[in-house]
Amino acid sequence: DLAKQLPQEAKALLETEKGLTSRILKNDYGRGGAWPHYWGAFYPQGSKRTADAQLYASVRKDGLRVGFHIGDYGEVSLERFERNLQAHRNALGPLLGEMLDDMPGLTYGEEEEPLSFSAWLRASRYHPRVSVFLPVDEALEHSREQLRGRIAETFRALYPLMLLATSDSPLVTIRDYVGDRHPPQPDYPLAQCAQETGFSEEQLEYWLAGLE
Repeated sequence: DLAKQLPQEAKALLETEKGLTSRILKNDYGRGGAWPHYWGAFYPQGSKRTADAQLYASVRKDGLRVGFHIGDYGEVSLERFERNLQAHRNALGPLLGEMLDDMPGLTYGEEEEPLSFSAWLRASRYHPRVSVFLPVDEALEHSREQLRGRIAETFRALYPLMLLATSDSPLVTIRDYVGDRHPPQPDYPLAQCAQETGFSEEQLEYWLAGLE
């Protein structure tokens, strides 16, 4: 039912039927205890939850966590994710900031920092978890339909992060997804700017460095 609420773009990319949930170990014969959580996730088709990016929901005794994560063995996805964030941070702030900053309770990283999306983009390293946590009392106040809607809303907002982790050229797809139909401005070479303004290229380079 939750998969039906995902956008069409996400349904085409993500596995929504097979191998979505973890197994709860009832008796591990003294090897360390049963897992303290129940985990379910949508992940890229043809991949594995443990080795790729995912939109997940995790149930623990203290509450429900919903968000984006990259599995413990997802080195390739993590490298791509960080590379795309670094390369496109100037465009991603305006594209996604308003949508993500308006989401109540959204936190970033293992320390669950309540940052703005723009502030998180300025980080030198990105822990691959962006999530919302509902304490058990708050989660139980939701009806089944309300909880499903809350999870789907979170997944829809965080889906662009999946694109950053799975695509080598994600920006056009993200623009289409968020409805940004304005094409990026073409490059404006400094030599052309110098010719049209009368300023030297050296002066323009000095000002550009200051702006950057």
